[in-house]
Amino acid sequence: VGLLTADEIVMAGASGNSSTSNNTYYLYTGDFYWSLSPSYFSDYLAVGFSMDYRGYLFNGALYNSSGVRPVVSLKPGTEFESGGDGTPTNPYIVKYE
Repeated sequence: VGLLTADEIVMAGASGNSSTSNNTYYLYTGDFYWSLSPSYFSDYLAVGFSMDYRGYLFNGALYNSSGVRPVVSLKPGTEFESGGDGTPTNPYIVKYE
């Protein structure tokens, strides 16, 4: 379990450019969330990228963060049981052998 990187957030649909926005990609909630990727380091602060409330990748200190969006990476070839649509009430079920 980890956090999304800046690259993964953009690949999911967030705009990497502050002059363009996209609030229709599946990760968009309208809140700020931390990412794993640091943008730069200040004297005592690691400034990270986050998902911005306007739908682009924000680069700056977050004082009003809504938290994190954890991810789980599965190895290639992982199989799922039938059924499930990935929602909280009907999640995918990973086959375990």
